[in-house]
Amino acid sequence: MICRRPILVTGATGFLGSHFVTEYLRNFSGDVRCIIRGSSEGIARAKLAASLEKAASASMERFDQEDSVSVICGDLEQSECGVKDVQKDVKEFWHFAASLEFDADRSEHIEKQNVEGVKNAIDLALRAGVERFIYVSTAYTCGHAVDVIPESLHDEDGPFNNFYEETKCRAEHLVQKLCKESGLSITILRPSIVIGHSETFRTGGSETGLYGFIRDLSMLAPSLKAAKARVRIHGNPDTVPNFVPVDYLIKDLLSLISASSVEDGIFHLSSDGGVSSSTAVRVICEQLGIENLTVEQVDDLSASPIEKLLIGKTKFYSAYLSEQKIFSRKIKSKNSVSESDFRAYVIEGIKSLEGFSVNQFFSRDILRTKDDVLLNVYSHGEHAGSEAVVIVNAFGMPVDFLVPLSRKLSLVHNVVTWESRGVPSRPENGSEMMCSLEEHVSDMREVMDRRGVTKCHVIGWCTGATVALRFASEFGDRVSSVSLLNGGYNLCGAEQTAFQENMRNIMPLIAGDRDQAEFFFKTIFESMDTADVGGEYVASSTLDKILASTNPRHAHLTSFPFRNSDLLYNYARLISSFIEETIEGDIVRVGSPCLVATGLKDVTASPESSIFLSDYLPDAQLYVDAEGDHFMLHDNTQLHDKVQNFISEVTA
Repeated sequence: MICRRPILVTGATGFLGSHFVTEYLRNFSGDVRCIIRGSSEGIARAKLAASLEKAASASMERFDQEDSVSVICGDLEQSECGVKDVQKDVKEFWHFAASLEFDADRSEHIEKQNVEGVKNAIDLALRAGVERFIYVSTAYTCGHAVDVIPESLHDEDGPFNNFYEETKCRAEHLVQKLCKESGLSITILRPSIVIGHSETFRTGGSETGLYGFIRDLSMLAPSLKAAKARVRIHGNPDTVPNFVPVDYLIKDLLSLISASSVEDGIFHLSSDGGVSSSTAVRVICEQLGIENLTVEQVDDLSASPIEKLLIGKTKFYSAYLSEQKIFSRKIKSKNSVSESDFRAYVIEGIKSLEGFSVNQFFSRDILRTKDDVLLNVYSHGEHAGSEAVVIVNAFGMPVDFLVPLSRKLSLVHNVVTWESRGVPSRPENGSEMMCSLEEHVSDMREVMDRRGVTKCHVIGWCTGATVALRFASEFGDRVSSVSLLNGGYNLCGAEQTAFQENMRNIMPLIAGDRDQAEFFFKTIFESMDTADVGGEYVASSTLDKILASTNPRHAHLTSFPFRNSDLLYNYARLISSFIEETIEGDIVRVGSPCLVATGLKDVTASPESSIFLSDYLPDAQLYVDAEGDHFMLHDNTQLHDKVQNFISEVTA
């Protein structure tokens, strides 16, 4: 085994970084010092150990070189990565750490990680006295370029497919500039789409790329299966995406390392061939039970509402299904992925998705209400003596939305919630189901009584905020506090969003009868211009706008009421009844302290109505997130902290 001087590594808890560390230490002897983010060295070490073990298990081997790995606590976003002391016996700095996010609304975070983080890493490398900086980039810094892609720097101006590609390209230029100015030697490594291990086909810890695409398709599978018509995903069926197994990539990478150095230059770590886009999607769909999805060039005018929803959800991947790139390679090894191998990677990828379900977090019960509607009731937590938290979900939305906030609150409180009558809770007598606000309030009382909750902290989201408000006004003796999150309120004088206006216009038509619901359900899957419904011409684009208004990250959840005509009919009845309700009379009767939260980027429920409401509630504080959208409840940890702190203050 070749002995080498110590190296510094960032991103060792990530997919590629963890595989590099495990394979490096199987081939070379020498210390590997990993810069890990963590509040303590113990926590950082535990994170690293779990990642290295997962990487090693991909090849069915154990990682037993722990003695050669040490941890340095640091943070990529801080100056010199926040590292206080560093030994100066290190020769190389391997920079794997990066944000793999791509959404424009996360641009500030991506910039800090992928560009500012590179500068911080180079500054630390200079302080440590290293001789070479190895930057792990991506083969897709070439943006929209097609055909043969050279191993050279690409134009910083792109154009690019997403913000991730742009930041990685700018980071390459920054690395070359700063290293040239300081005399550091440079190696730039460009992986293509990295998949699991070629021997076991296991993911090895990857959750992005191919596995992110599989996850997104699996989330939308119920809606896609509901379509009788063919559904298209945007792409070129003949394009060959560049998938490279992680062990092939690491083998190529290690070939650049000698006892004393790493080769200069830019190197593509990619494959020589593989399956076409159409074959890849077909294989994935076969394993997910989707029979009607094809890869085609899709323009916005011809796309049906469900196709637009699918394209929005999978937008990040469409370029890799469309643009044919052939990466030139100085490394001459032969790497390719056959269709049978690709199927094995997909099967293992799907297995990795089965690790969590809502029912593993919540305990589920079925409650039959006084009017014979069956409700799905969920609870989590075992805290005797602590007041419960009851969360009122939005009409028609699955309980999945509530898991992150519930996980936070259940550390101190018992959390109880339910799925609204009609959707997702399925009625036995849907055509006769009552839908007024009073029925939802009655459901809340019955849920609380069933769970033995006499008094609680109430949280309402979206339409559920109105239910929470009405409950607090009528049963104030059972409410300790009220948190109203991104509420959809009908308030005189408050502005409504385009989404709310579209819902107000179209839901009563769908709720007219089941035949009309069936017709509108078909328009989701078929491209239609106008339709004569009940003597009125209704543009099918209205449903487009409703489905497209959601954040694509949540499309698999928000599309739940659109999975079949019965669900759509029940959902339309719920919404049609809701838009007739007013809450002005409830506001003055709420005696409990209230937290009203909204986000200025909420295009579903008007932020103005939340701000308006907070001015008139007797005891309310307002929280406005300038970057927050309608789904803050699901993925905004700052909001989670705000709600938890508010409840704690009230309890104290």
